[in-house]
Amino acid sequence: MVQIGVLHTKYTYPIVLKACGSLRDVENGLKIHVDVKRCGLDGDVYVCTGLVDFSVKCGWLERAWKVFDEMPERDIVCWNAMISGCAVHELFNDVIGVGVRGGGGV
Repeated sequence: MVQIGVLHTKYTYPIVLKACGSLRDVENGLKIHVDVKRCGLDGDVYVCTGLVDFSVKCGWLERAWKVFDEMPERDIVCWNAMISGCAVHELFNDVIGVGVRGGGGV
């Protein structure tokens, strides 16, 4: 994208991170994470949700929890990414530990 003059924004990062996660492209995903920090977007809920999703898809639950814990705010989409990642990796008790209860919400 950069080579053709397209600027990265808080809207493009999550899409590229989703692609990296789907491809399990850890190398490029990590480069994007560094760039997100450099641009000061590491506090944006939309971008952070992309980082959480990328991390869980690549099997990095610790990294996903770190991003999740450092988020200044979390929306339902971010919670869903974290819950789905824990479910895929059979770590449902980790989600219960942060306040998610069946049938009641967050």
